[in-house]
Amino acid sequence: MVVAVLAAAALVACSGNGEPPRSGTSAKGDELVALAKKEGQVVWYTGNLEPAVKSVQKAFKQAYGIDVVVPERLSSAALSQRIDADVRSNGVIGADVVLTTDLALSAYLKDKGYSTPVSIDMFPGLDKDFMQGDAAVGCGVIVPIIAYNTSVLGDFKIKSWDDLLDPKLSGKIMVNDPRGSAAWAQLFSSLLNDSKLGEGYLAALKKQNYQPVASSLVGAEQLIAGQGGVLVAGIPGLFAQAMADKKPIEIWYPTAPAPVAFDMCLLTKAAAHPNAAKLFLQWLMTEEGQAAMTIPDRVASPLGNIKGAVVPLPANYLKAPPPEKVQQDLPRILNLLGFN
Repeated sequence: MVVAVLAAAALVACSGNGEPPRSGTSAKGDELVALAKKEGQVVWYTGNLEPAVKSVQKAFKQAYGIDVVVPERLSSAALSQRIDADVRSNGVIGADVVLTTDLALSAYLKDKGYSTPVSIDMFPGLDKDFMQGDAAVGCGVIVPIIAYNTSVLGDFKIKSWDDLLDPKLSGKIMVNDPRGSAAWAQLFSSLLNDSKLGEGYLAALKKQNYQPVASSLVGAEQLIAGQGGVLVAGIPGLFAQAMADKKPIEIWYPTAPAPVAFDMCLLTKAAAHPNAAKLFLQWLMTEEGQAAMTIPDRVASPLGNIKGAVVPLPANYLKAPPPEKVQQDLPRILNLLGFN
């Protein structure tokens, strides 16, 4: 959640002893590969689903013989807590590469000197829309979905944002707590600032007598079990197996607006494996790396519709508001939705 992430990031700022030592490399091409192979591994903090993590590990190992070590999968809130613990213990972040959906965290780490600047020149063919300045690069695009259980809703289909306000859905909707994930805070901030939806929409959603859920994972499990009719919102990967097993789950990819959230990848300063980190991040932004991560994770690629992609990059997608705007909006979102 945005508030908790910023609080944890503030602890990071207080726990170091001045500016961390600078690390990284200017090596390129074959020289970079050779240096990376000598380091032998890259440590990656990420919240990707397990199939995507394993896919990336296998593909990068096959490409370069270098291990990708993922100590544990981390949600947005858990990631900031892990980084805080690292810095308190060792003065540096324990990973070489960090993936986060929280734009506030990636910006904060850059501002406080805990990450190494990146530039669009490192990623040929990438649209600058996917760069967070020099703080991080958008290495995946989370496309939120509205999932619903047809055994609960019967013939009712969800095809628009307005459908969620239908009286037939009263008491059957589950809503993710926007404090539980930066992605959902960004989603509701996008809806709040939409010219057609805005405050009135969130207030109307509150009147639907919805059930709050702590996370999309919990909500997905309950939806699949028929303990709710609609989940606002989830990600496609949470329902892939259930749909393959012919469970009564259908999904709607929102349009007008089509909010998305970016998975931001950054390089840490004082990384133990700086050359492997740079090589890994650059590889992750190639079509090969994107296929390894985004296809099994059911997220879209910033490179567009790569071969084999199962989730396309939406036309006219809506980027999340700036992190400071999301933080500013969060109290109003919570009030309008009725979260305690």
